[in-house]
Amino acid sequence: MDKAVATGDPQAVLQVFNQLIDARFMTATSPLTDLNQLVTEGSLKRLPDGPAGKKYLFDPKTKQVVLR
Repeated sequence: MDKAVATGDPQAVLQVFNQLIDARFMTATSPLTDLNQLVTEGSLKRLPDGPAGKKYLFDPKTKQVVLR
């Protein structure tokens, strides 16, 4: 994730987020409800900031991270 954040490319960050989430769904016993769970579970050190005026959010319906 650090390299994706360092590039400043939101698409790269989304791709890494979604890869982490896919891996988590294969191993976790409880569903992901919030991106902060990735931090508390140790998958990420911190959540990256989104581009100006936007946030990275987890959409539980699609099980993907989106920018809004």
